Order: sequence, then C-alpha cells, then structure tokens
Amino acid sequence: MSSSDPYYVSRDSGQGPAKTWVSNQSSTLHRAFATPSRFNDQRAEFNPKKRSDDNSLRSHTDHFCQVMDIYQRNAKEKPIVNFDVRGTHSWDEVMRVAKNAEEKYIADGKGARGAGRKVIRTMGDYAPAGNPWLGLIPNGDYTSVICGGLKLIFSVAARLSERRIQIFEAFGDVPETIQMAQRYRETFPSDTRLCDLTTELYLSILTAIEAMTLWLVDKSALKQLKAIVLGSLADRSLDDITKLMEKQLKSLQGQIDYLRDSVVAQIGAATERMEPKLDILDSTTKSIKADTGHTQVAVKIIESGVNDMGVTVESMKSQVSTLADNTNTFRDSYDKHAMTIEAGIDELRQNGVQAQNGLLHVLQEHYRKAEWNQKKLQYAETEILHLKVELERARTPTNAPKPLVSREQLVDLLLIDPAMAGHDNEMTVRRGQAISPASQSRAQWLMRTSMFQTWLTSGRAQSLLVEGNVTAEALDRISSMSVCCAMLVNSLAEVEPAFTVHFYCGLHTASNDSTSGPGGLIRSLITQLLSFSISFDLTFIKSRKHRDQLSRHELDHLCVLFQSLVKQLPIDTVLFCVIDGVSLYEKYEWQQDTCFVIRKLREMVEDDDLGAVFKLLVTSPCTTRYVKGQLAAEDRLIIPRDAGTDKQVFTERQAVMQTRRAMSSRQSSHGQSDEDEGYGEEDFDDGNF
Repeated sequence: MSSSDPYYVSRDSGQGPAKTWVSNQSSTLHRAFATPSRFNDQRAEFNPKKRSDDNSLRSHTDHFCQVMDIYQRNAKEKPIVNFDVRGTHSWDEVMRVAKNAEEKYIADGKGARGAGRKVIRTMGDYAPAGNPWLGLIPNGDYTSVICGGLKLIFSVAARLSERRIQIFEAFGDVPETIQMAQRYRETFPSDTRLCDLTTELYLSILTAIEAMTLWLVDKSALKQLKAIVLGSLADRSLDDITKLMEKQLKSLQGQIDYLRDSVVAQIGAATERMEPKLDILDSTTKSIKADTGHTQVAVKIIESGVNDMGVTVESMKSQVSTLADNTNTFRDSYDKHAMTIEAGIDELRQNGVQAQNGLLHVLQEHYRKAEWNQKKLQYAETEILHLKVELERARTPTNAPKPLVSREQLVDLLLIDPAMAGHDNEMTVRRGQAISPASQSRAQWLMRTSMFQTWLTSGRAQSLLVEGNVTAEALDRISSMSVCCAMLVNSLAEVEPAFTVHFYCGLHTASNDSTSGPGGLIRSLITQLLSFSISFDLTFIKSRKHRDQLSRHELDHLCVLFQSLVKQLPIDTVLFCVIDGVSLYEKYEWQQDTCFVIRKLREMVEDDDLGAVFKLLVTSPCTTRYVKGQLAAEDRLIIPRDAGTDKQVFTERQAVMQTRRAMSSRQSSHGQSDEDEGYGEEDFDDGNF
C-alpha cells in the first residue's frame, strides 16, 4: 500500500503510544510483562535488558585506542607522544593530572572562576583511594583505558592553555559524578540502572575524547584523523557530542539523587517503626537486670560441667570433619543446580520479552486500524461534499450566459506565473535551514500558543496578526516567521476540505520585480485561487471596461475580484490566507496600498455572506507601524523576545504533525462551541514523533 492511497497508514503508526503503554502499564496485567527489557528503535521490538553489553564496550574501547594512536603519532609534545593509553592507569593518577591542569590554569590568571572552580569542587571532597570505575564497569581493561583517556585529555589541558577551558567545560563534572556513583553502587549493588547509565557514560566519554582530538591536531593530521573519527560520529559537532555526554552525566546524577532520596525515605520509615520497639527494649533491659542474679548462680553450675566437656569436644571434631566433606559435596551440587536455574531464568526472561513484543504488535495494530478508519471517514465526508457540489452544478441551468473572460484569459492578464507560489514556498523552506535553532524554536513556540491554535482550529472566520518582535530580523527577506508560514502551508496541503493561498513579501521587494508590492500580492492570491479545481462563474465581469480595469491591475477592482471568487467556494470550505513579512511593504510608496489590501481582507473575514470560512494570517519579523491599525487589537499576537530559548531545531515534519493533530481535533469536535475547539499544549510531545 502506497502513500497515494487515501487510507494509507504507515507501519510505524501508533508505535509510540503502544511502546509507552507496554513499558509503563503492561506489568499490571501479568508479572510476565515486567521482564526487564530495552526497546530497539531500528527493529521496533523489545530485547532482553542486560547489565552490560561487552561487545559494545569492547568495540568502542578498541576504536578509541585506535584514534588515540593516530593522535599521539601526530602530537608534538613528547610526553603525549610517549603516553601509553593501553597501559595500567589508576583513578588517583587521573585526579592528580586534573589537579595539576587546574593549578596551571589558575596560575595563568585566567581560570579563577568558571571551569577552574568546577575542577576544584570536583577534586576537593571525593578523592577516594582505588578506582571507582571498578565497581561500575565489569572488565578491568576498560577501567584502565577510560582512566588513561582522562589522564591524556587533562594532560593536554595542562600543556595547552588555549584548550583548557573547553576541556574543563566538557569533562569537569565527570570525576565527581563517577565517584558519587561508586559510593551509591556500594550501597545499592542490585541497582542495574545505575550500572547501565555508567556504561552509557563510559561510551559517551570515549566518544567526546575522540571528537576533542580534532581540535588538538594541525591540518596535516586532521584529514587522517577525520577519516576514522567522523565515520563513527555521523556528522555530529563537538558541541553536540559534549552535550550528549552532559546528558548522560545528568541522567546518572538523577539516578544518584533518586537513590539518595530513597535512602532518606527508608531511614525515616525505619525510625518510625523503631520507636515502639525502643520502649519494649527498655522494659526488657530492666527484666534482664533482675535476671542477672539468677544467671550468676547458673554460671557456677555451668563451670562444674565444663570439665566434662573435654571428652565431648573430641567427639565433635570427628563430626566436624564429616560435615566438611558433606559441605564440599553440597557445594558441587549447588553449582550445578545454579547453572540450571540461571539457564531457566534466561529462558523465562526471553519468554517475558516475547510476551511484551506480542502485546506491542496487538496494540500498534489497533492504533493503525483506528487511524485507517478515521481516514476512511474523512475521505467519505470529502466525497459527499464533492457530490453535493456536483449535484448543485447539475441543477444549474445550462443556458447560462457565456463569460466575457475565460479562466485562462483572466490568469494571463494578471501576469503572475501560476507556479510562483509553489517555488516561493520551497525557497523559503530551503533558506530557513540556515536560520539559527533559537530562531526556529520561536516558530514552534508560536504554533503551541492557544491563540494560534484557536485561529487554526476554530470553525469560524478569524484574523491573526503575528509580530516576531525581533529587531535583528526586521530587514531579512526570510525570517523565522517566514519558515513558520512555509511549514504551515505545507502541512495544510493535506487538510480537506481546505485551501491555502500565500504570499512572501520578502521575496518580492525588488524594483524590477513585476510581482512586487501590494498589487503583486493580491494578483498572486487571485492566481492561486483560480488554480483550484473549482468551477468559478466569471460572468460577473460584464463589461470591457471592467476587464480593462483588471488588465491595468487597479487595486480596488483586484480586491473585489478576489472577494467575488472566494464567495463561490463551497459552503463550509476553509480558505487559509497567509501573508508573511508584511512590514517590508510598509515603505512610503507602498504604505497606503498595503493597508488598503489588509483592510479589504479583514472585511472578508467579517463578511457574514461568505459561505466559506476565511482565515487570515499576517506575519511580520518585527513590530508593524501601520498594518496593526487595520486589525482588531484582540487579533494581534506579539511574540516575547525570550520565547523559544530552548534552541531546539523545529522541523517541517513537526509542523506537519502538529497541524494534522490540531485539524483532526477540529473535525472530531465538529458541532461544539468555539471555546471547546482549541487544542491544548498537552497534546504535543516536544517534537518527538
């Protein structure tokens, strides 16, 4: 089944909620579903959860040593060249080298604050003897390699002053977190998550050190090093890799905090349980004191019987020897039974995971079937609407007067390429990739606001002016608001029954562009409207004078033409009109005409005679000067300057999914009041689709 099928449902549809339910809720059905497991995203199934993956550790460790060999061969400092990362290294050595790098950093007068202080805190209170990795990573060779890698990177920090702050920022929190993890590992030896998180941190530290080497070699060695390093890092930047390591550190710290809190809770509960027992102990102590006198008499009697025990002791020695032989036999039998039990446990674990995967497939199939039924219902509703239009068209008398201008002739006299709108949208999406993640996240912030959701999903006509409030983007042809509009237009293309017309002012500002200015804006909207598969009646163009006025592109007549065409759209059809970068059309020569066009579009929103639902969205990268006066104050949304500070990249897929969800909510709640038709922020999952 292909995506051209109107009922098409992708194979991974419903996988997210099904996986979440199996992971968090299925254990309440039967204890078999509580089997520890991990979800494999590539194979879309649960696999048995192991305490460590020795193959992964071995391959990452070998790859790390290979990268370090290349780096050392190209290093200029003799101590670094002679350093043996595969040798025996201890945690105490790591601490000493890090402390030395810190002292040199502070001595240079550059690091008394910031990263230097972070290392001081790390070194100060948690410097245990021995190696804390030994209790967390199962193989001693791995612990020595990670200690060697950290020694090497801190040695570089001690020798290269210009790289110290980057190294401290990336690795400054590692010693403290690892040492705290070891302390809690001793307290909670059965906590597998603590061990798993430490193993993941081990791999991310090796990856981060590999990426750091790219900063430390000259150009002659960079190509050789990139060939092996970048092949495994899949085009990730050093900042992304260090952030991944920081994320692993935070996860490990979170588990430590959880364990610490659980200990505090257990101590509190135990204290409450001990209080009545202390009262009993006090009364028991008094009773013991009273019985002490009787005990002294009994002791004398026992002393008299000790002499008779000598013979008995010799007999017991013989019995102990026999018991020792029986113990050895029992131990051998126990070992055999233990191996049998372990094999049985592995089989039970595998059966539990199979049960989880079976439940996952059943739930996912139900999700996919529900989505298929929903699409089938939507498709049927669309077909019914089309049949109504055809029926109405069939009832129209065939002797209708012939229009003075055909649809093709009208498009020709507008002098707008019908493909221009599509090209503009593609160009905006493509150029938007160069916009910073912080700016892109402002678009995501906008699409989550209740005001935007109400505009998008309500069943009534509505206007919305969105002002980006970013002075730095005031003159940009493509802004973060432009990217938001382009993603919205693409996502609305799949919504039925709905149509979209759009115009990007920033792409049409040149003096030699015949499509620039307010006149080009309204002509583009009309051309897009004429491209829809709708039979428009053009007989309202009744005279040559009217036709000539349109040919001269007189603005007031173009606005009337657009309104006349919109009135012919099928009833309850939604028409989205998106105009981006309107502040660029507020220059002196375009100011009045721009305000005129926006005012006419707003009047269409307020026109009760329109059968279609007309939704107008006007955006600007900064605050508008004149256009804001053409719309009601309650239809104006100003994005705060600090909005979207999470710097997450907002993808077109996220925009499509969010719009699809919102529109599905509007269709499913058809017939409710407008106040009930919004879509709340809790219905979005931060872009993880």
